[in-house]
Amino acid sequence: VAALGDLVPRAESGRPYLPFAWSGVSLHAAGATGLRVKVARGATDASITLSIADETGAPVAEIDALTLRALSTELTAGNQTSLHQLDWTAAPAAAEQDALRWLVLGTDDLGTGAEVHPDLASVDAADVPDAVLTRCAGAESHATTHAALALAQDWLADERTASSRLVIVTRQAVAAAEGDVPDLAQAAVWGLVRAAQSEQPGRFVLLDADSERLDAGTVGQALATGESQIALRDGRILTPKLGRATELEQHEPVFGSDGTVLITGGTGGLGALVARHLVTEHEVRNLLLLSRRGPDAPGAAELVAELSELGAEVDVAGCDVADRDALARVLEGVHDLVGVVHTAGVLDDGVIAAQSPARLDAVLEPKADAAWHLHELTQHLNLRAFVLFSSLAGVLGSAGQANYAAANAYLDALAHHRGAQGLPATSLAWGLWTTSGMAGELTAADLRRMERAGVRPLSTEEGLALFDLGVRSGRAVLVPAKFTKARNRAKPRRTRPGQGLAERLATMEPATIEATLSEVVRGQVAAVLGFADESAIEPQRQFQELGFDSLTAVELRNQLNTATGLQLPATLIFDYPTPHDLTRFVLEQLFPAVAAGTAEPADARSDAEVRQLLTTIPIERLRAAGLLDSLFRLAGPEDEETNGRTEEIDSMDADLLIQLALEGGSS
Repeated sequence: VAALGDLVPRAESGRPYLPFAWSGVSLHAAGATGLRVKVARGATDASITLSIADETGAPVAEIDALTLRALSTELTAGNQTSLHQLDWTAAPAAAEQDALRWLVLGTDDLGTGAEVHPDLASVDAADVPDAVLTRCAGAESHATTHAALALAQDWLADERTASSRLVIVTRQAVAAAEGDVPDLAQAAVWGLVRAAQSEQPGRFVLLDADSERLDAGTVGQALATGESQIALRDGRILTPKLGRATELEQHEPVFGSDGTVLITGGTGGLGALVARHLVTEHEVRNLLLLSRRGPDAPGAAELVAELSELGAEVDVAGCDVADRDALARVLEGVHDLVGVVHTAGVLDDGVIAAQSPARLDAVLEPKADAAWHLHELTQHLNLRAFVLFSSLAGVLGSAGQANYAAANAYLDALAHHRGAQGLPATSLAWGLWTTSGMAGELTAADLRRMERAGVRPLSTEEGLALFDLGVRSGRAVLVPAKFTKARNRAKPRRTRPGQGLAERLATMEPATIEATLSEVVRGQVAAVLGFADESAIEPQRQFQELGFDSLTAVELRNQLNTATGLQLPATLIFDYPTPHDLTRFVLEQLFPAVAAGTAEPADARSDAEVRQLLTTIPIERLRAAGLLDSLFRLAGPEDEETNGRTEEIDSMDADLLIQLALEGGSS
């Protein structure tokens, strides 16, 4: 290419030309030891024709068109480093420590020989072990992820387990060794639990086995590493690390001017970007764009007009790709389908405690179920490309996205599944895009959260360049994403309580401790909300007024757990609704004597403060403290029967309860 001179336009400095697409290739002979090449300008500015002969002038080959593309500096430097892969390596040896105690829930069909309990309720509250193993089996993705969700929710709801780990055992859920073909439903469980790990550090371990039986000694060694994600392969203990993709092949372009390419979610943000890219850069001339609303989707008519002007024939069809029969009817009418790009998907974010089977299904259906339907309905065709738009959420876990992470982990497993059958497949587990797709539904708080997690957005140009590199790589799964640092993205080990803050506070005068702790709490609040420092956070202002939601609440709790070494509840900001209240609670946990000495007398609190305080008391706590009868006596005439009225408390909201208590008590 360097010798082409004026036959192709000059690229800007640092942008070399590379061969991109070949067409009209004819081979006449083989075995020549020397070649003479005649190069001529092609039909377009960035294409050439080549006539190749041997040293005697006998024809060797003819190439009607070699299309060249200028490679940007971003492509040569930045984007090559923005393609990652998940590598599994031997876990570091565990440090010398006392043997961990663990038991099994359900039945010991794993053959560990460990202590067995039928369920969590049967475990003595005073004897909860370091870890509890339970198997999450199943071959149907919806039922299996429902079961995993129930396990996670029950575990988090049980206060007795706050210092223990739930070890969820799967079989062949991940491609941890050469030849591994992940089970699709088990892979979805990993995606879901990875999200739970992001929300609740130190509470869950994923342990993937390669056989039906587990050796107790190997399990003990695996748990002793402190790793949160482990695969056992031939007795080896492996852990994942996200690193730069290496030794990438670059196969022939998989798209071209012949045949039809189908894009699901084709009128949406990412789908429309891919459609334009395939037409302008890959010379695709026949597109079928599927979306729920079809031609009536916003922007669909304009997109069709734009692509038509570029020389493409575009059909837009309304189809719920999660409906197998509807998808089959659409595919029956497609002539010469050569490629599938599955970008469709929806979000329904919520912390693990707020998820439900219905919310799981709503996200699994358009992404995971639709991908399976596409696989089944096209596996008999001679496809050249089957590209799945997956997400980093399924690889690393993403707080508040357990359903989305499960669906995307399923897609990654499906790519391996197809590859094992000799079918083309590439799953691209995207990081954040700047301007399109799911990024458009992220709030400013979401974007700040991702930035703090080390994820930087990809520009449209970078994303499309990574798309090209990915689909030509021959890899089943790649992670195109940018991070704030060039570092390994291994999942962190189990969080160990740190005593640095407590030790520092212990050296201070009692009068200084609360003020310093207030600065720490407000500093963490400011960091979560994206403020420069704690000066912007008023101690008495409600967290909800500051803009907290369930995800930022979880993030604040995790930050404070790390800073203080405490195991704070998930309901932290709802139980203690201002930075001042939260500071007082943390002070009581760390230094109860100091807290008692600096507490305000109850009589000094205003009515408004008392009302606010009462809204934070869970009804179950009032019941357990035996205060309900007293509350009703204060609220009504002394001769009124209170027996039985306690049942009414469950139907009252906090405001009605406060009104009943305060107004009745002052009459």
